[in-house]
Amino acid sequence: MKIQNLRTVVFFLLLINRTHAQEMVTVNNMPGTAANYRTLQGAIDSVSAGTIILLQPSSASYGIINISKLVSIIGSGYFLGLNPAPYTQANTTSSQVDGISFTTGAQGSVISGLRIGRNYNNFGMLSFSNVSNITIKRCGVMIPLFGGQLFNLVINNASSIYFEQNYFESFQTTSFIWAEAVADIKFNNNLFNFITGGVNFVQASSGGGIDAGDFTFTNNTIYFGSINQPDYYGLGNYFNNIILFTFSGAASFNLPMSVAQRNISNRDIFPPGSDNISNVNAADVLYFNTDPAIASPDAKLQLKPGSPAAGYGTGNIDAGAFGGNSGYVLSGIPFIPNIYSVQTVGTPTSTGGLQLRLKIKANQ
Repeated sequence: MKIQNLRTVVFFLLLINRTHAQEMVTVNNMPGTAANYRTLQGAIDSVSAGTIILLQPSSASYGIINISKLVSIIGSGYFLGLNPAPYTQANTTSSQVDGISFTTGAQGSVISGLRIGRNYNNFGMLSFSNVSNITIKRCGVMIPLFGGQLFNLVINNASSIYFEQNYFESFQTTSFIWAEAVADIKFNNNLFNFITGGVNFVQASSGGGIDAGDFTFTNNTIYFGSINQPDYYGLGNYFNNIILFTFSGAASFNLPMSVAQRNISNRDIFPPGSDNISNVNAADVLYFNTDPAIASPDAKLQLKPGSPAAGYGTGNIDAGAFGGNSGYVLSGIPFIPNIYSVQTVGTPTSTGGLQLRLKIKANQ
């Protein structure tokens, strides 16, 4: 049996104990691999509501998908060849899609461990319409350079949309979020890495139904070139975040806030009288490129020793994405066991078979 297939078999055996009460199927679009389905959209259309779809790593994207039923899709993570064990997989290839659209019927769906990114024809990499109770967890949402992307996220007539422990990266996005008629949108323990230029963080049309408190950002690390929000007609709540800007020239740093507590920034962006730290030296807060041993984009956004964000969050937790009880997980390793090393032992024989030495980490 091929090592690649053995990894898959052991992975699923480890998962059975956690998912025995639910139907589970596999998807792999690579020729010669064993799986229930070859296309992700075909699997979504065919399975019953509540099914767990295990999206196997592949060098080919699974494309743009549409979800209108309750499913859970679990991939392998991202940056797998850049972070050290156990924040990697024995197979360092990602499970990648180009974009996901959630519509009526998708309530309760969970997406975890996917790399989401490519040109989505000037539409949102993730879109939510007439839907509620969706969780995007430990995914890498990445816009390629010159992708012509207008928005990372499009949220329309939707509520209870939760983004947890994700990595968002963008080079040319005009607006990170387009929102209209939304409520209870929460971002917890995410990394935002906006590489160049200015961005409208949350954009909405006038009278778009955005009220104070509809967006809450807790324990995120937000790294901007610059930011400008002339079209945002609502206010957000910000707790325990790190918000840093790299653009040194004349730029707007308008980030409307309803409530802001225990945040840190290298600019003066917080409401007067609020309990936050302004005008810190960004180089004192995060590693960035100061440690040659740190190769992955997400690991570079960890706190440096002695960072002013250490212990500054509510309840003395660290501010930023890695703080608290549900801190960001490097490489987006999903909440299932991962095999991060597979080694053969000795020489296979007809009577003794092939011995393997596996290194496995349980995850939550």
